[in-house]
Amino acid sequence: MMKLFNLYMKIAELDIRSFVNQALFYYRKIPMLKWLAPGSSYRMTGPKEFLTFFAPLGTIVVRFVKSLPVYGLLALISLGLNNIFARMPIATIFLNLVIAGMILDFSQFYYETMKEKTLIHYNLFKVDPKDFTFSGIFIQEFINIFGRFLSLTLIGRILGIGPVTLLSIGFLTYLFSIIFNGLNFFLFDKSILNPKNYGKYQFLSTIMTLAIFAATLLLSIDLAQYFISPMGLGLAIVLSIISIIFLKSLHRYTEILLMFEDSYTEKGISTNTDKIQIYSALKAEDLEASKSHIRTGLKGYKLLNETFFQRHRRILLKPILIKTGILIFIFLFFGTIRFWWKIIDLPTEIPLESIYFENSIMTFLPGTVPFAAYLLFFQESMTKIMFINCDQALMQYGFYRRPADLLKMFSLRIKKLLFWNGGPLLVTLIWLGLMKVMYGFETKDVLIIALQVISLWIFFSVHTLFIYYIFQPYNDAFELRHPIYQIINWIVYFVSYLSMNMRWQGAWVAPVFIGIAAIYSVVALISVYRLAPSTFKVRINK
Repeated sequence: MMKLFNLYMKIAELDIRSFVNQALFYYRKIPMLKWLAPGSSYRMTGPKEFLTFFAPLGTIVVRFVKSLPVYGLLALISLGLNNIFARMPIATIFLNLVIAGMILDFSQFYYETMKEKTLIHYNLFKVDPKDFTFSGIFIQEFINIFGRFLSLTLIGRILGIGPVTLLSIGFLTYLFSIIFNGLNFFLFDKSILNPKNYGKYQFLSTIMTLAIFAATLLLSIDLAQYFISPMGLGLAIVLSIISIIFLKSLHRYTEILLMFEDSYTEKGISTNTDKIQIYSALKAEDLEASKSHIRTGLKGYKLLNETFFQRHRRILLKPILIKTGILIFIFLFFGTIRFWWKIIDLPTEIPLESIYFENSIMTFLPGTVPFAAYLLFFQESMTKIMFINCDQALMQYGFYRRPADLLKMFSLRIKKLLFWNGGPLLVTLIWLGLMKVMYGFETKDVLIIALQVISLWIFFSVHTLFIYYIFQPYNDAFELRHPIYQIINWIVYFVSYLSMNMRWQGAWVAPVFIGIAAIYSVVALISVYRLAPSTFKVRINK
């Protein structure tokens, strides 16, 4: 066991050194702070050794930080589901979700989730894959229990769940990890599973888990009373002991790992090629001048921008058209819900029976609109297409990164994006008008929602291009590799989702969003002009 703990500490040391180096790299990119860490050295031996000494504590903190937003999101989902399935307490729904997440480990094989790190230690440091696997499953995962328990305790206090129940859930998660890794290794050892059919296995496992969770909602089943009962925990302990015995007797760790290495290398090459093909493949008619819809009389950047958008309109418009189609379907359903309610004739024991859309729409719409707008108007795929098919090549030339030129292209692109995002916007506004006529909503309420939608249409369109120009997250392999970009997007997503669960409403909502959109747009234009010349560049594979 000491050998496994020492290996865990060595792995943690490498992770800490990599993390500190990466943090220092991005820290030095901040103009106002880089003077505090001058030079180009990444040695920093003292801080790294200090952090390595406290690696177990660091593992707990990292697991706590990673688990907290996940459990927080599950709590918000539980709150939303409780509004529909009112007979089930929020705490019960939350615990069912957590247990469903544990069951999803059925499809999480250690060599699949940790393949990059495992391959690095095997190829570069000649670490025995069996030792690495045991260190991860039996040492790191055991330490993770405490981080999960802390985050569960914080959320559990809000939901009214006792610490004994939460500690049992944390311990059960550890046992499930052992059981399911043992099961997966067994299936690979018997050649029932392999890297090629593993994706189908994961998909079926996920569908099965979601079906189980849906059944618990409809039938009001409390999974926790079965899983953390003495019998449930006892069965999990017995199965984990059987898994440990099998894992200790297994000798094919290296062979199984190399199967994943071959698949990983082949998949990495083909995946990158497929991505480029998806985002850049043009048909013959896309290049025909007669079908390009490019206006005559355009010059300079206007011609460049129009040529790019028209030639790639099929690829660029596809996600927008799909979103608009889904939106129309949802609006048609909710616009005729009274009719469908009578046709379906739900039995009284189904909790959904108490919902009447037409009586509650103005209650939940103001809070739902931000999240819906995020899904409709944030077009991240468009920036990737811009990078692959236009910007990556033009960034090599100095004229393309001059402030005036960048601002010109930014302005042209934001106009085009606003125009194309106008499709789902128009559908939404028409639907609001029809709902007013059909259900007699107050004119002022409809106008408030309409103004909120318009302000978010502007906000997310500007946001899409602004963070692309300021952070340019793609490297030369077309991978998303900028942590600040991802953090900002996660914050925007979280706030949008939070507004839906918190049901923000009232006359203040639209003015606030309009003001934010206006301020954000001005700041975006100024930032692009001043900062983009140094930030809008190709990132070498890092």
